[in-house]
Amino acid sequence: MHPKLTVKVSSFIDVYRSILAWNNEPNCLLVHFEDLVDKQGGGDTDKQENVAKNIALFLGIKYDANIAAKVSQIYNPSARTFRIGKIDSWKNSMDEENIKYLSEYC
Repeated sequence: MHPKLTVKVSSFIDVYRSILAWNNEPNCLLVHFEDLVDKQGGGDTDKQENVAKNIALFLGIKYDANIAAKVSQIYNPSARTFRIGKIDSWKNSMDEENIKYLSEYC
């Protein structure tokens, strides 16, 4: 670590491998953004519902109409944490040079 840095920056491959390792942990459930996005964001509503059911099962709660209503509100542009909500929208945030650099780095 650089002497002036106060935060350790890990390589992408180390971070990626650590995320993959979580998949083998019984107390972890990996969820992909693309599976949570409904048709408004370019995803699939059935896939979104299945992921929500898997999350409920993992947490040990019943998937009911109340949860289903919340799932239908995931795509909410007025939410404070909402950015764009579209699958692959990151591609529009980077120029060709940055995408090339990222591809080579990863």
